[in-house]
Amino acid sequence: MNKKHLHAEIGLIILFIIFSFIFAVNYPYFKHFYILITFFILLFGVRVYFEWKYERETKRYLISLNGVVWLNLLLMLFALFDLK
Repeated sequence: MNKKHLHAEIGLIILFIIFSFIFAVNYPYFKHFYILITFFILLFGVRVYFEWKYERETKRYLISLNGVVWLNLLLMLFALFDLK
């Protein structure tokens, strides 16, 4: 993990906290699950990007990409069937 990767992940976490607070205050009936889905997609997407860009020779980004795809499929199933 380099400094750019660290700053990008910290920035996403801060944005997630800010948006969660804004939506919780202004839209009390909004399903916060969708913000969480977006956060995980962005967070792991950034992680895959930085692994691909800076550690391409290890092919570790392929494992992370596989995890992102399965996480997205699982979260879409939860959203589709409204599982809690």
